[in-house]
Amino acid sequence: MLDAKNGVDEKFVEENMCPIGLAAHLLGDKWIPIIIRDIALFNRRTFNDILKNNRENISSGSLSSRLKLMIDRNLLEIGASERHVQKKPASRSARVVCMAAALLTGGANDRGSSSFRRLAP
Repeated sequence: MLDAKNGVDEKFVEENMCPIGLAAHLLGDKWIPIIIRDIALFNRRTFNDILKNNRENISSGSLSSRLKLMIDRNLLEIGASERHVQKKPASRSARVVCMAAALLTGGANDRGSSSFRRLAP
């Protein structure tokens, strides 16, 4: 199926890209690693928690569409608490979390150690 927004055949991507190509495709969207960072590293589990505390100022529409895409790609699972629907990393997202952590470490090293402290929630 073609994605109407950017014309990407997601099924083709999943079935035919090599692992490096698939990782680049996932990380090619700037919001996916940032959302995974917020959920996995900063324990932001609800839509509003991610939206209100995201330092990159993601819009609600962008967050909503990316969360749906991430659920469709089995990067996130939905859980329920007493008050909210919660997002949690799926087992498949562990690789993306590792890539995000490597990017975080590399970026912090490039900018100096004080940059890492500014990322803390």
